[in-house]
Formats: sequence, C-alpha cells, structure tokens
Amino acid sequence: LAVRLQGVLDADAVTARFGEHTLAALVRGDHVATTALADRIREAFASHVVEIGDRSAAITVSIGGVHIGEKIASVSQVLTKATEGVQAWINVGGNRHEVFGPVSTVASYPGDATFAAAFVAKCDGCLVSSAYSDERDWVASFVGAAAPWTGRLYLGSSRMAAQSPGPGTALPSLLHG
Repeated sequence: LAVRLQGVLDADAVTARFGEHTLAALVRGDHVATTALADRIREAFASHVVEIGDRSAAITVSIGGVHIGEKIASVSQVLTKATEGVQAWINVGGNRHEVFGPVSTVASYPGDATFAAAFVAKCDGCLVSSAYSDERDWVASFVGAAAPWTGRLYLGSSRMAAQSPGPGTALPSLLHG
C-alpha cells in the first residue's frame, strides 16, 4: 500500500504511518493542487485490486487534508482536523476526501446577491460564508441562492461587521450543515 501511495506522490513528499490504518503525507501546494492530489490518491487505490496471499481485496481510502495557513499552527491541531475529515467520510461509506484549509477570498462584485451566491458556488461550495448587509431583500436572495453551497452562513448587519468574531469561530448559537 505504501508503494502505491508513493507512486502518486511527488518525490519531495514526506510520508509516515500514523496508526494501524492511517498513513500521512506532508506535501506542499495550494488548495487546488492538494484536492487534485487527494483525488489521485483515492483513484489509485479504488482502481487497484490488492493481492493478499491467495486472496484479493479492493481497498478504498478516505482522506482528510489540512492546509496550514499559519506558522503558529500546532501539529496536534493539524492532525486533529485531518482525522476529523477522515472520520467524517468513513462514517458515510468512505472512498472520499475532504481538504480543509484556512482559505479566505475577498473580492469585489457588482453588489447583486445572485452574483455573490454564484461566487460561493464557483468552487463547489465552501465551509463558511459571511455576508453583512442591512438590506433584507438582498440577504433573503443571497441565503436562498448560497445555502446549498456552504456549510454555514454567517449573517450580520453592516454595524456588526467590525465586531464579528469571524466566520470560523465556533459559537453555540451557530448551526453547521
């Protein structure tokens, strides 16, 4: 299995066995490259029958990936987030991946809610989206169009924008999913 994994990774990747059923790979790259790598790893295992003595087995993998966006991120935080991603996919049948990253995008747009929601959907969605507006019709339009593409919508008035703890903050009153 390690040989199959190394066949998909770049030569500068660092790999390790972390547990009985857990392998880890440390690679450099942006979110797009890491997601593509996760797809290649998943496909490399899904398309191969493994011979075990006189028996064979089809093996699938679930992948939890984490982008480290801060130099202060601890190893335990990174491993915990990756493990959460793996476990989430194992619980729904496996053979999937989730690459979690502290990625944010700030972009100008023409002000229309449909455009903003299309931007959220552009990369097949996101974990959290924030919108600050005092216009109820705009908010209603944005929520209706963006909700299928985001795990959580953080909404606030323009007066609250400067006081926001940030969309990634876990608060009991916030619902996810």
